[in-house]
Amino acid sequence: MSEPLKQTPSQTVGPYFAYGLSAQQYGYQHTAIADSTLTDAETEGERIHVEGIVYDGNGDPISDSMVEIWQADAEGRFKHPEDTRRPNSHFEGFGRCGTGTDPENKF
Repeated sequence: MSEPLKQTPSQTVGPYFAYGLSAQQYGYQHTAIADSTLTDAETEGERIHVEGIVYDGNGDPISDSMVEIWQADAEGRFKHPEDTRRPNSHFEGFGRCGTGTDPENKF
């Protein structure tokens, strides 16, 4: 028998968040500050691929959730004004991905 799901603290900012904050993924013409790709061909360091499904308290997949990630580059530098070290220009460090465009609600 599996363990019951534990609730994650809510951080909902409104019914517009997945569409407005990951606009290009949903086909909107305006740009967003982040998307689901943090690297390009010249980014230094090992690549990882993170994927999953966000579930509600009943264990059902959520079709309109959004996942954010903030990651340091291969040298431990963040692309942030308070990190005064030179960031890797080919590494975004911050990404967003909604679950509403995948048939299985994956990110």
